[in-house]
Amino acid sequence: MSNKIYTVESNDGMTIFNDAEALGMELRDILLREVDGLWEEEAYHWNICGDEYQVEPKYAFACMLYETLTKNYQKNNQLRNIAHCYDLTPLQLPLFTTNGYWDWRDMQGMKDCHARLDEMVAFRDEFVNRIKTRLPSNGFTYKNSGYNHRTGDEWVRTVTVKVVDLDKEFFNAPKVKINQTTAARVEEEHWAHYNSKEGKAERKAAAERQREISMTMMENGWHNMSMDDDGTVRIW
Repeated sequence: MSNKIYTVESNDGMTIFNDAEALGMELRDILLREVDGLWEEEAYHWNICGDEYQVEPKYAFACMLYETLTKNYQKNNQLRNIAHCYDLTPLQLPLFTTNGYWDWRDMQGMKDCHARLDEMVAFRDEFVNRIKTRLPSNGFTYKNSGYNHRTGDEWVRTVTVKVVDLDKEFFNAPKVKINQTTAARVEEEHWAHYNSKEGKAERKAAAERQREISMTMMENGWHNMSMDDDGTVRIW
């Protein structure tokens, strides 16, 4: 029997697993959601480039998925490393783009790419299935980044999986439960706070505040209320 545990570190904290199904649930929620360009419903937004399309819309899903998967050929690519950790050989695909981009003057590349869609979807499904049902042979890191369109601030989310051999390495993780997903931990923490003395006091204070607001609105004949992100209430 393997004496290994698998740690998952993300912006939400750390979780520890020794069960493939539980680890798969965690990675489904916090890793696969970070990988852009895997699912058909993403194709429309991927294809929009200003007021133009990158490719003919009927080819968008295939071309988007192709770009996601062909990044596996780049040195030190994150998806390639993950596939390797799950003993999955990257899909061999030819070059469909002209000079590194999709050329509307020669749509043969789009058509040829679309002809390989079933093959690419099958590979994607196997990639996702292995992550959800198997234990990785090695650790890996996946980093995603972007910008908040409202504030302009850059954001970075990182998921790091480590394989720890307990026969060789000393490991101590207090207050962390084995095979508890982030979602389950957050829910447990929520209810623990909800039922705590502090949680009850907060709910009581919130109820009293709401009664005061309602009374003020009724006395003044006001019917509208809004609340800012910082909790500031405006009534009129």
